[in-house]
Amino acid sequence: MCCQQIRHPGSRRYGWSGHWARAQLVDKYQIQSPSIRRLLTAYLAEKAPQLDYASLVHLATSLCSLFWKDLERHHPGIDSLHLPAEVAVAWKARIKLRHDKHGNPIGKRASPRSQLLKVRAFYQDIARWAAEDPGTWGAWVAPRPIKSSECSLFKETKQRKAVMDQRTRVRLPVLPTLVRTAETQRRITRERLQAVLATPPGQTVHVAGAAFVRIPGQADRVGATDLATATRRDLTYEEERAFWSWAIVEVLRHTGIRVEEMEELTHQSFVAYTLPSTGEVVPMLRVAFGAVESLRRNLACELGPHGIRVLTLQTGGIPESIPEDFDMRGAVTEAIVGQTMLRRAATLEDVGNVAAFAASDRARAMTATAFNITCGSVVD
Repeated sequence: MCCQQIRHPGSRRYGWSGHWARAQLVDKYQIQSPSIRRLLTAYLAEKAPQLDYASLVHLATSLCSLFWKDLERHHPGIDSLHLPAEVAVAWKARIKLRHDKHGNPIGKRASPRSQLLKVRAFYQDIARWAAEDPGTWGAWVAPRPIKSSECSLFKETKQRKAVMDQRTRVRLPVLPTLVRTAETQRRITRERLQAVLATPPGQTVHVAGAAFVRIPGQADRVGATDLATATRRDLTYEEERAFWSWAIVEVLRHTGIRVEEMEELTHQSFVAYTLPSTGEVVPMLRVAFGAVESLRRNLACELGPHGIRVLTLQTGGIPESIPEDFDMRGAVTEAIVGQTMLRRAATLEDVGNVAAFAASDRARAMTATAFNITCGSVVD
């Protein structure tokens, strides 16, 4: 296999080293066993068409450095994927820690499960490929040193939730201070921008306890020199940054949505519904659940080799789930139905029927996708 480095024509100009060939991705870790080195090179070559370059580099780091190079460091001369039980147990204990370049532990690894999954998939891929091409892969088939229970999400999810809950408890008392600070910064930057904007270029203006000299600039930007520090400041940028910081804080604290969901917000997420009885305008926030869809795709990739399918059910809203004593129940129901093509909303029975189908063997070929139960309010 060619071991030359693949360079982009502009790589030298921008100081970028380019993409390394598969053999170089393995050779840079100086693996001692020639047979294992050839195996890892062949494995990366087989996986390369399925991965982007960054993912391929991460896979090479996991298998070559964190897995096999670590085994060679602690068990010199090892050259087989058949790992004794005590060797596998010791490696799994070490992978839970981060190490410096000398091999000394420096702290816990944030997600050892991802490394375990890559090594387990490495063994599984070889076993599967050996059934199709025993001449190439058959000699390398070995028992997996990692059980499926060791890759479970339950414990990691529980620990992550505990950390998030503790962070919330610690930071909640300072929320009023954060809100007050964001509002103050928004007001000060707006007043500063307006004051400098009303001042001719070259003139000095005093605002918010500071002195500024407006400098000529573009029509859509306002710049000034801060006389206290003699630095040039883009007041338009500062006002925009303060405004959006305030807006982010307000959206998060009033809606309770997550950051991932907030990043999916667009002008189409805000719907103004007018009550037919009173003419009152009711603002509604429709969140695009991009984070859920991303989670579905990632879980499907990770759990697919274990025969686990991942599907989501997408509805445009279920009026039956709205409490009877909710004042806006009628308005919300009308808004949901008004956006559908079928002029009706899905029911809980509809959702249950689709869920039963998704969980049945009739949908065994389906994964990494969503069932659209919106009655036409969302068009795929």
